[in-house]
Order: sequence, then C-alpha cells, then structure tokens
Amino acid sequence: MSYTDTAVTAGETYTYQVQALNAGGASDGSNEAVAVVDICGRTEPVRTAILAAVTATDCTLVSISELAVITALDLSGASITTLQAGDFVGMTGLTTLDLPDDLAASAYSPYLLSALPSLTQLNGTAYTRPAPPPAPPPP
Repeated sequence: MSYTDTAVTAGETYTYQVQALNAGGASDGSNEAVAVVDICGRTEPVRTAILAAVTATDCTLVSISELAVITALDLSGASITTLQAGDFVGMTGLTTLDLPDDLAASAYSPYLLSALPSLTQLNGTAYTRPAPPPAPPPP
C-alpha cells in the first residue's frame, strides 16, 4: 500500500502517521514519518551533493523517495564549518557518509546523524550510533 499526497507546497515539511482500521477497531498510530518537499534550506555543500546524487538541478524538486535511495554522500572535499538540523532528513538509505577532515565534531550534534538509520560508515570507519539523549526529568 502506498499514499501520494498531491496537495503539498514546496519548502514545507509534512508529517504523516498511519492507522489501521478493521472490524476489531482502530490500531494505535504508527511512528510519524516526515517528508521534506525540497532541500533548498540545507547546508549548501549537502544540498549540492544531494542534487548530484539524484541528478537534479532544482532543489525544490527532489522527492523524499529520491532522498531515501541515496546510499553514499561524499562531502570530504567540501568547505563546511557547521551542519544544521535537517541536513540529512529523508536519507534513510544512506550507508556511507564522508565529512571533511577539518570539520570539528563540535560543529554538529552526534544526534544529527540519527536521521540516518542505515549509516554504517562515517569517514571511512565503522559508525557506532550514540546512546539516545537522556529523558527530561518529570515535572
């Protein structure tokens, strides 16, 4: 089963949730899925690498399905001083990511890479996912 939302606006982010319904009632909702309609707001070298990977020239026309099938992104030669939240959203199939050697780990949160569930190689070495952040204390 699939769903295509044809009433979307470029530059917007959409969140979707699935719920099953049958004679027994309704299920709990699924985890939310986020769809980014364009990649124009991403860090420039990330945007450029994505456009090259999907062979597109317009950042407003990259689909979430195109992002999902990118398996490698090489940013090692790019001039990047910081990465921002959302740079890798939708890239669920990315297994290999190469960042510039001079990009300090402090220039991005390790949780930024949590948007990459398939990531196994970071800068040529095995990637180990960080522990999730601690839950906030109860009120």
